[in-house]
Amino acid sequence: MKDEERKSVKVNKDIKNILQSLKVKLNLSNESEIIAYLYAIYENHYPRITLPEHEKAMKRVEDIHNQLSI
Repeated sequence: MKDEERKSVKVNKDIKNILQSLKVKLNLSNESEIIAYLYAIYENHYPRITLPEHEKAMKRVEDIHNQLSI
């Protein structure tokens, strides 16, 4: 891949640590693969996600970000 084709995604260091943990757990090579994996999971499950499941996930996102800002 050419350097000009690469884009940078900025995340705070705690999210970066979560990504690194997923990289190890899922035996993936890099952050791009982690994001592609998460997108594949989203794509496969989104049509079947219920409103309560969506709300629970959004609450978890909010909790993670609130915890990071403490």
